[in-house]
Amino acid sequence: MLIRSCLYWRGRGGSEIRAIAIALFYVIGTALGGITGPVIFRQPIGTGDRGTVLIEYLVAVQVKLTIGVKAERRSLESVAAPLTGIRQRTTASS
Repeated sequence: MLIRSCLYWRGRGGSEIRAIAIALFYVIGTALGGITGPVIFRQPIGTGDRGTVLIEYLVAVQVKLTIGVKAERRSLESVAAPLTGIRQRTTASS
């Protein structure tokens, strides 16, 4: 559904590649979280030991704070340079 809505915007300017890239990263991230979450937390939740579950959640939060990108309320350009800008700098330096 998300990819289909991005493909709808395909003829609406130069941002279709950007929209598709955002959609793909969103789909991949959601799939990774949806698949790995239950696999990681299945056993501790099944044992009923709340301490183990708490420790795993705290480890997950620490990983998110360490690796995650602080991107809320920021434009995409301020988080990562547009690919067209990278390509232009590469060809200009050659």
